Amino acid sequence: MTRAFTIAASFAIALVTACTPPPPPDRGAAIAQAESARLSPVVDKLKKAGVVTGFDVSGNQLTISVDAERWSEQDEVAEDQLKSDLLAKWSAIWRANHPRGHARVRVRFQNYYGEEIATMEKAV
Repeated sequence: MTRAFTIAASFAIALVTACTPPPPPDRGAAIAQAESARLSPVVDKLKKAGVVTGFDVSGNQLTISVDAERWSEQDEVAEDQLKSDLLAKWSAIWRANHPRGHARVRVRFQNYYGEEIATMEKAV
């Protein structure tokens, strides 16, 4: 009797497990992946110039890794232009993926060691 009960319980558990739908994909991860895909061509162009080395998307923040030596070699006008261009592009991409969302999007520039070099924010 105990063996029959064990088999029936195992079968019931297997049936419930098999009928349970898979968990839905993580919406936040999917949005971050879409934002990264749209930013990739922009950052790739900047990598060729040698100043930008990579980027990371996390929520409403875009972190840009830069070569600190090349960053300091830029003139101030070029640096300001790079920062404002990236902030404008990031805010447009963020707004497209969060149509009804409101936030302060942030672009953070950091060196190899993760030390913040500059930051810019914009309300969207």
